[in-house]
Amino acid sequence: MSYEIRLVYDDKFVEVPPHNYGGTVVFNGTQKAELNITSNYSPFFREHLGKDGIFWLSGKKAEDTTERLEHVVSALSNFTPSEDYWKPTAGNVGKTLSILLEWARHCPYASWEVLN
Repeated sequence: MSYEIRLVYDDKFVEVPPHNYGGTVVFNGTQKAELNITSNYSPFFREHLGKDGIFWLSGKKAEDTTERLEHVVSALSNFTPSEDYWKPTAGNVGKTLSILLEWARHCPYASWEVLN
C-alpha cells in the first residue's frame, strides 16, 4: 500500500525540478509534482504530523504547510536515509518530507492532494 502525493494548481500537476524518488519512479525522472510514498512510513507521519499523518496535507495550500514541514524536516535532519527506500526510518521520512518541502517552497500557491 502507498500514498500518492500531488501538488496541483488549476487541476494540473505543478512542474518541479526533475526527480526520481519514491515507491514508483519514472525511469529518467519526471517534473510532475507527484510522489508515491510507501505506507511503511505511516507511524512517522502520525508521530510528526499528527493523527491524520500524511493526510494532514490534503487540500491545503502549499504555503500553509511550509512552516510545519520545515519543523519536521529539521527534527529529522540528523538521520541518514537508508539505502533501502522501503525501510521505515527517520532518515527516509526526512528525505521524503524534504522533497515535499522543496515543492511547497517552489509553488506556494498550489494545493496538495493525497490519495491512497
